[in-house]
Amino acid sequence: MRQRSGLIAYRSRLRRATGITLFVVTVLSGGVVFVDFSPVRVKAVQHSIRSEQGVLQLELSDSPELRHLPNPFALIARISTQADATFAFVINDSERCERRVRPNESGRVDCAIVHPIAAGPVHALRIIGPTAPWTLDYLELTTHHGNTTGLMESFVLPAASTSYTKPSVAFVALVSIIVFALELLCTPERPTFYLLVAYRAVVGLMALILSAALVSPYVSAYRLVISLRTFVWWLGLFLVRPLWSIAKAGVETRRQKLSQDRTPLAGRFGFTTVFVAVAWCAFRDLSYARDLVAGARMGNLVGWDLLPTCHGLASFAAGSNPYVVGNLNNAPGPAAWMTFPYPIAAAYPAKILCLAQGGIPNAHVGIYLAVLAGSCAALTYSLWRSAGEAALVMLTAVSAFGAYRWLALTGNIAIFEVPFAALSVAMLRRRRYAVSGAALGLMSTLKVLPLVGALAFLILPIDWPKRLRAVTAAGLAFGAFHLLNAVISGPYAWSFYAASFGQIPGQAGLAGEPGGLNNPNSIDFAFVMFAKLGLGAMGPAVSAIAFCAMAAGAALVVLAYRTAGMDDDATVRLFGLAVLVGTLFLFRLKPYAYGALVPFAIAAVALPNRAMRCLGYLVLATVPALFLGGTIDPASTYAYFQIVSLLAFLTAAAGLNAYWLVQSTRSAARV
Repeated sequence: MRQRSGLIAYRSRLRRATGITLFVVTVLSGGVVFVDFSPVRVKAVQHSIRSEQGVLQLELSDSPELRHLPNPFALIARISTQADATFAFVINDSERCERRVRPNESGRVDCAIVHPIAAGPVHALRIIGPTAPWTLDYLELTTHHGNTTGLMESFVLPAASTSYTKPSVAFVALVSIIVFALELLCTPERPTFYLLVAYRAVVGLMALILSAALVSPYVSAYRLVISLRTFVWWLGLFLVRPLWSIAKAGVETRRQKLSQDRTPLAGRFGFTTVFVAVAWCAFRDLSYARDLVAGARMGNLVGWDLLPTCHGLASFAAGSNPYVVGNLNNAPGPAAWMTFPYPIAAAYPAKILCLAQGGIPNAHVGIYLAVLAGSCAALTYSLWRSAGEAALVMLTAVSAFGAYRWLALTGNIAIFEVPFAALSVAMLRRRRYAVSGAALGLMSTLKVLPLVGALAFLILPIDWPKRLRAVTAAGLAFGAFHLLNAVISGPYAWSFYAASFGQIPGQAGLAGEPGGLNNPNSIDFAFVMFAKLGLGAMGPAVSAIAFCAMAAGAALVVLAYRTAGMDDDATVRLFGLAVLVGTLFLFRLKPYAYGALVPFAIAAVALPNRAMRCLGYLVLATVPALFLGGTIDPASTYAYFQIVSLLAFLTAAAGLNAYWLVQSTRSAARV
């Protein structure tokens, strides 16, 4: 029995390692796969030409094909010579390529021409070789050095060539996660020996070709690229085993018609259905991010919140007050008025983003995606130790509350709050209450309002000393960080508070921003809804908000009372719900700030039943998708879609928690 359990554990680890390897390879392969490639060939010489005194002068007439050759392009020639010699190819006296040709054979020469061909009616190509007679048999200027067709459609390009269209980031991410999930979810049986040998031979050959394509630009003068159709076909061959296991399990289960055998299949089918739905929502949001990057290349402004942050840090490094707009190097345009609104110490990690933006324009789009999805996936794995569910949550985080769209669009550094939120939940699960509180306090150093979430510790069903320890740790971490910021900021420390409250002449403060698409908080949402009902007076709206606050507080207290004495997951769920409910009553809630709420939403549905957790993830990802199209603008997007998404998720999470509590109470009564 011990050997069998050890074998099962070994196979589980092997599947996990294979899944991670597949995920990494699929992501990296996105750079060597082309969706579209337009080959161009200009055959300059097709009949043999003898040299004169070791030199051959050719004149190439200008043509549309020649003008459309991208940089770099390939020069391919065949030369017959009787001596071992080096030949030089010179185009328009601007670029020289030298290659050695062996004697007594028609040697092939491949060169990469980097500089573009200058415009003109005639282009001069001079070939310089040995004085002994030699013959040019063939010469061609083309986009590629060679290609294959059929089962493998590929092209060999110059190493520095980028003249092909790569698949979108959304497509690569989606395919990688699906491959990763299939490899982890399925347990294929070992096939017969001959089938296994054939399968491994085919898969090994594909892996060898992909590896060659990945390293070719770094170890040679060539770049191997493979068509998307070929790549998808290869992935299909590789996934034959897991897909076959699913089909076989389905047939066997249907044949047996036993409920205990149908339950695992139903659970797997339900998980797959949720996975596909969430993946589709993530694909739409990743496509939006791709369109943002494409629009930025056309001159559209993207990541405007990151501009004053980088300029403020640069101004501070230069010895100027970063909280005065005049000291920021803001370029004229829509973002020229924006201030630097953060404590120096809290914003300083953004220096990495500023450096990345300098090397890769709009790098924040990918970095924010990795931080948001990675933090939520790590939290899920720490709670349930399930790589498949971590992959599902990774996709869910992309669509949750529509926050990633706003983070990619604005570039706001509120993304730094997400890892601290995930850490706070994870430490609470491990009963490290002080660390959990400190993480929440550090999360609030960037924007003060999240510190309200520390009140959630006070209603947890744990001993009062532990509650107070968590709240105290949050306050101390917050205060210590601002004390450190005062030391670092020096004479500019007070300017941060003056700028926040609009005390610097000619600059707007952070308070008093009206509700709407740029501030979708529940208080303004309540006033809007009451106005639509014809109750525009402030009294009914304020009374309704107060009543909702009291009802939510009473519900949380009742839930805390009913969950007392249950497992640690119940404490995590109550904590997540309490933080989300407290967020409802903030007067300022920016659209990108919803990203920091995703870890608490994951905590709110941390139920022992995976099917119920998946329902929570489904609501979290799909409700925002009902409001969002291809863009975010006031004309086509409902201004308060994020608060509606939060309310819908809270309703679903409260219902799931109530249902689980009722079922647990009934089970305990039966026992």
